[in-house]
Amino acid sequence: MRTMGFFSRLGGLLGGGVKLAVQDGAEALADFARGQPVGQRARRGGLALEPCNPEDLAVLDKMRAMALEAARMVYGTPGWTGTPADLEVLQRLVDDGAFDVGNRTGLQCLGVVLGDVMVTTLGLRWVVSVDGEERTPLLERAGATVTVQPVGMVATAVQRGGAVDVNAMLEEAKRQLG
Repeated sequence: MRTMGFFSRLGGLLGGGVKLAVQDGAEALADFARGQPVGQRARRGGLALEPCNPEDLAVLDKMRAMALEAARMVYGTPGWTGTPADLEVLQRLVDDGAFDVGNRTGLQCLGVVLGDVMVTTLGLRWVVSVDGEERTPLLERAGATVTVQPVGMVATAVQRGGAVDVNAMLEEAKRQLG
């Protein structure tokens, strides 16, 4: 998946043509917030990782909102908690086909909610992988060398067919992170 394309497509689909680009000021602020020397990016496995900038966070928020709208319409879900309780609703959305297998964007929105559960339960944080101007949202644990890409997990599993178990995805991420 091309990362700039990822955020550009989502920006267009979610309304507002979000444009994401590496911004020196945002990078410096993010580096400072992470306790790194300003301008230094972390590298994991050849990937340049940096904290999400405000535009990245806005796209992730819109994706959460899109998933919540589906959960509200179908089940009356009042909001996401970022806890394992959200996994029950996610599983029902997947099992009931709330997002068609061809709706990769909708399925990726469910992946953001899964990622939020991983943030709370596994002590991870949202970052972006940067390759030139391309940006992909990932999760990392400070000091770990493994990253998790929850945005695509649900979508890929649904598109492959067969049973999808979001609880198993959380457990697999826990196992991989050690």
